Amino acid sequence: MIPSVSSSFLLIGAVALLRSVKKTKKTRKVFRVYMDGCFDLMHFGHANALRQARAIASLASTGGGGGDVEGAEEVELIVGLVSDEEILRCKGPPVLPEQERVKCVRAVKWVDDIIANVPYELTREFVEELFSEKYGIDCIVHGDDPCYLPDGTDAYAIPKALGKYREIKRTEGVSTTDLVARLLEYADASENTSKSAGDESSGGKRSEKNERHEARFCTTASRIAQFAAKVSYSKTSKMHEETEKRKTDKKQRKNEKNEETTCCYVVGAFDVFNAGHVELLEECSFVADKVVCAVIADEYLTRDQTNQPPPMLNQSERAMSAIACRHCDDVVVGAPARLTDDICKTFNVTAVVFEDDDAVTERDRNVCEKNGVQILSVKERVFSRKKLTIAKRVQANRALFEERQKRKMASEKAYYEQKAFVEED
Repeated sequence: MIPSVSSSFLLIGAVALLRSVKKTKKTRKVFRVYMDGCFDLMHFGHANALRQARAIASLASTGGGGGDVEGAEEVELIVGLVSDEEILRCKGPPVLPEQERVKCVRAVKWVDDIIANVPYELTREFVEELFSEKYGIDCIVHGDDPCYLPDGTDAYAIPKALGKYREIKRTEGVSTTDLVARLLEYADASENTSKSAGDESSGGKRSEKNERHEARFCTTASRIAQFAAKVSYSKTSKMHEETEKRKTDKKQRKNEKNEETTCCYVVGAFDVFNAGHVELLEECSFVADKVVCAVIADEYLTRDQTNQPPPMLNQSERAMSAIACRHCDDVVVGAPARLTDDICKTFNVTAVVFEDDDAVTERDRNVCEKNGVQILSVKERVFSRKKLTIAKRVQANRALFEERQKRKMASEKAYYEQKAFVEED
């Protein structure tokens, strides 16, 4: 860990490091940008940060970001994922273990590759390794919210001193801190619902507290367009390799089975988008040419409709995470909860998958039979897609998370009080 040092000492070290970095000026055709983080409860705010980081790489590769790459034509985003141990040391326990966080981050369509188990602190040695031929990073990106080490020093002091640091705008209205608070509320509300259902003396009365968490996220047309835009990968990107292999496998399967173009329509709430959801959509992408994710509208997910607490996130918030997932080809924002003839014909649906198999009704089966649509069941394999599973983790460590929440809520309040306009890429 970097001790608290004087700015002059830091500058001397940075100058020495900069000299060593510039010894190998790059002639590659790819500009590589690095962004690290915990990415706990990977949400659409994280996804937007990664989108902006890749946009900065695009700007820099054309000469607008002060990069050292001569004639760069393509960009790559490399994401550093902080280990569980480092998160515990610096911030408190993560909600999602590393395996789940890796699955979620890798599924974001703007990510080219991941470096796992990176330190929370950007030490001189690690920064030098990033800028070396091993990783070939050209600049380091972080949000406009401050990031401090346990000793109070700036975690990004070294890349800033090197002039290799770029800042992006934090996404309004969402944070891991906010989601942890909502998960605690949800776990408590779910328990109260179960108790009320088994207590006849309650007369069906239920508390309306926390019925809907106030949302501050602004879903704009430009934001949806940014998320929905197609992403192209350089030939050196790991995602390029995976994408091309999948195309080849699908083409071979279609030729062998003489299949026509297939469309899998996936119906669900997709509340608190998680590794289980990624696994579900990935499985669907293996068997269909096109995956359409149908994010159910809020009006169909009220407590009166489902006898369950309503979603933690509204339909726009839930949809943004699905749009950012590389395994989705299209997303219906505010879809009907039930399958219809019109949906089958509009999207040329050949198969339908429900997030929860128990949600399939006789009406859905009749519509599928009428339109020649298969109902497929995609079971949970490695990861659970139930948000209650995640909420229970938070609830089980309530004391630790509540203590962390006190610290984080204070810093969140301070951020919003001093928040100023930042141009977004």
